[in-house]
Amino acid sequence: QSEYDVRLILFYGQSGAGKSSLLHAGLLPRLRRQGWLPEYRRRTLDGTAVDIVRGYLGQLGQIPEDSKPILIIDQLEEMFTNARGDVSSPELAELPGLLHELLGRHPNLRILLGFREDFLAQVENLLGDITCSKFQLKVMERAGLRRAVAAIPESELRHRYNDISFAPGEENLPDRIADDLYAPDDNRSNAAPLLQFVLRKMWDELAPGNPPVVFSWQLYERHRRRSAVELLRTQLETLRNSHSDALASGLLLDLLRDMVTPDNTAGKQEATLLEKRYRHLPEGHIASLCRALKNCYLLDETKSGYRLTHDALAPAVLKLFGESTAPGQRARQILESKLKDTAESWTDHDILFSMVDLDIISHGKDGMYCPPDDWTAKVDTATQHYRKEREKDEQQRRKAERRLSHRPGHARPGWRSPMGCPGSGGGSPSAAPRGVPAADAPLRGPTRPRG
Repeated sequence: QSEYDVRLILFYGQSGAGKSSLLHAGLLPRLRRQGWLPEYRRRTLDGTAVDIVRGYLGQLGQIPEDSKPILIIDQLEEMFTNARGDVSSPELAELPGLLHELLGRHPNLRILLGFREDFLAQVENLLGDITCSKFQLKVMERAGLRRAVAAIPESELRHRYNDISFAPGEENLPDRIADDLYAPDDNRSNAAPLLQFVLRKMWDELAPGNPPVVFSWQLYERHRRRSAVELLRTQLETLRNSHSDALASGLLLDLLRDMVTPDNTAGKQEATLLEKRYRHLPEGHIASLCRALKNCYLLDETKSGYRLTHDALAPAVLKLFGESTAPGQRARQILESKLKDTAESWTDHDILFSMVDLDIISHGKDGMYCPPDDWTAKVDTATQHYRKEREKDEQQRRKAERRLSHRPGHARPGWRSPMGCPGSGGGSPSAAPRGVPAADAPLRGPTRPRG
């Protein structure tokens, strides 16, 4: 409001800070109450940013000049991620001119562009000399988390939500939940969506019952555990279209598994070490997957790498990883069960894998980290062993065929006489060798000699 004359607003924040939620649940209702005409669009879902602006240009002629229209384009960073930051992309090249044109068409028009804060420099560089104001949405801190929970039983909400209240003696429930979700040293950005997910599950369980509806720590704790698994499944499923191969192979779960500490808590990995650990995959592939996992609140970016967003996700990752039948998880389980911490118990000539094991490992190599060199050597040893065994079996089979082919009265496999019958003799196809009953002759017992 203080920068009313600035007609282009940049609205940005960390992934998981709640930008889209604030737009839908906070800004849009208030704008409508204040007489604005908001039009919400999301990049990719509603087309490219250029498609959205051109479509709005077509509508603008129907909007009176004394009205207050505002166009909101959310998830603008997908313009860069889909174009891989290529400034020669037609979308990036055309958008600034279209925004200039759009602002010149209506004197009261405002445009709000929402995006992740790590794309701020790219957006500002793209807009060039277009005057804009900036608003940063910071990650919800402990006080904000507490207020969000404490507001549940307030008078207006109590009337709307069936006299909802906290359990007797648990008036400190907002503090306990805030302490559980917020860790100031980690700057975890998924606290808000995790809280939203858990509260929704709590409400879904209680809403069908008769009032009063009572929230308790026991109810919260139960759904937080369940919600972590469900949240993990749900968020991974959102990547099916963009990273279907990594999801199907188990590579996404393998990456998340490496973010869990031996104490089953949220851990972190250096970006350089991740690239080295998955060096058998195309360059930049792991970085792309980490960014995708960050965008769906499962990873946070640190100064030098990534970390799991919350301790509550660690058991969920272990559960899904243990239940997974994806090729990467099957291959990793075989390799680690036979080779991890067992190097002193086997020699270079030991064959530790069956042919089925080797087939599973071969199919799962793109769904897991690159095994250490000594593990790869053991796989190669087993592969060469079975190859030699097959070659030896093949040689023995050929020798047996040659011996059979030289026996009197025996035909080589697949050889037929000129008359079309197997064997070396001619005659009718139904004729049997002398002294051997025909195939269709009735079976008889021995005859009694005549008296």
